[in-house]
Amino acid sequence: MKHFSASAANEYAVENSEVLKKLNRYVKNLVKWNSYFNLFSFEKDRAFEEIVIKSLYFVKEIEKRATAPHIAVCDVGSGCGIPGMVIQISLPVSEVTLIESNGKKAEFLRRMKYELALENLAVANENAREFARKSGKIYNFVVGRAFGGKFYDYAAKLVKDDGKILYYQKSMDKRKFRKKPDSVLKCEKGFLVLWNG
Repeated sequence: MKHFSASAANEYAVENSEVLKKLNRYVKNLVKWNSYFNLFSFEKDRAFEEIVIKSLYFVKEIEKRATAPHIAVCDVGSGCGIPGMVIQISLPVSEVTLIESNGKKAEFLRRMKYELALENLAVANENAREFARKSGKIYNFVVGRAFGGKFYDYAAKLVKDDGKILYYQKSMDKRKFRKKPDSVLKCEKGFLVLWNG
């Protein structure tokens, strides 16, 4: 399994050595836990790209679009923390909430919160639809990937009026969601779909 090297960090604008250490620890632990609990389905040798690189697409767009240093981010259907965990590690002053209904995945996320000392991270072991309906919280950014067509419906209930919704997909299918995206950003290995709040 690859580690996030200093040269890769420079390429993706990760300048903080503490962030680099935490990203590597997170990936290492995720691969280890996956052998017991099946937390992800991609090949282990692709873990670095799937977990870190693709999550950094979100980080880059959030940094570009954030209007204040302190922002709130919600990851709908976080799974094993992709992209929310990488967002929290990379932008530690942000408040990040990870919504994950699977108990084993939520337990992994809680362990990482404490092991990596991520004080601004919250893990909600809940169904995304129920969380969106009853939480009462709204966020500057709502993010997701590999969630499906209902993603936009839940995200729209969680985003501020001036917020942004970002969703990663490998291939472009605008018909997947109820509302047409406001823009589509081409990434190296896929697309970031964006809606304004």
